[in-house]
Amino acid sequence: MKKHYLLILSIFTVFAITSCSSDDDSGSNSNGSNASSDSYLEIEGDSYQLRSGVIEDYGEGSNETFNFDITLISASVTSINGEFIPEGDSYTGIYFELWSDNSSDLAEGTYSYSNSEDGFTYTYSEIHKDISTDTFTGEYIDITSGELEVNKNGNNYEFTFTGTTFDGDDISMYYSGSLVEY
Repeated sequence: MKKHYLLILSIFTVFAITSCSSDDDSGSNSNGSNASSDSYLEIEGDSYQLRSGVIEDYGEGSNETFNFDITLISASVTSINGEFIPEGDSYTGIYFELWSDNSSDLAEGTYSYSNSEDGFTYTYSEIHKDISTDTFTGEYIDITSGELEVNKNGNNYEFTFTGTTFDGDDISMYYSGSLVEY
């Protein structure tokens, strides 16, 4: 059940990527990317440039920790008549459900995969590979191990990740840039 919930959540996350960025509801307004040009996601040797990211604050969980979810994708986003969509026909990205000891922001440090909601852990993560922007079909691949390093300087985040998927594929990721708050 949680996987279905997270799949739906991931879909809504993409639409929310710039929901707070623009008040222009008339016509088309390209918001572009908010990541540095060296941001990437690599899956078993296939590399994708990451262009946009979002952070969602879900508030307090258990164990006096706080749930922040991040989604980083290979597409820029565009606002068309107030609706925000990824540009292009498809995108690839990565999603993390993170648990921080800081109530107001994602704490800096190293986050490891865990089944618990303890601070500096992530309880779920997945790759979104070649997801259609029309139908949201594509490949959703569970990540079962790895460490995510989180750093922040002002409004810019820096994420570094190495890990493996459920099928044993190697993953690495680097993202530097701002995140849109949902």
